[in-house]
Amino acid sequence: MYFFADMSRGFATTNVPRLLGIQDTLHWINKHKGGVQGRKLRVEWADHTNDLSVAATLYERWRTKKNFIFLAVCGLRRMKPFTTGTEKTRSWCPAAA
Repeated sequence: MYFFADMSRGFATTNVPRLLGIQDTLHWINKHKGGVQGRKLRVEWADHTNDLSVAATLYERWRTKKNFIFLAVCGLRRMKPFTTGTEKTRSWCPAAA
């Protein structure tokens, strides 16, 4: 799983605990359930510093990885689904709707 968010600026107080929760959850799944279908889960994370160009660079670097699962945080409570129309991925971000 790849996770990026603002980890050092305005949303850090929300996103750092969120990342810690993701890491704890994956650790629990790996320890108590043996991963998913026998494969251990891990998260690679990055701080996009609330900069769109940094976020786009990170996404482009990660999206070619095998078994790509991407989690981005928009920081708002009310989420609306959307698709880009060019990909078969689904995202949940009100800013893009």
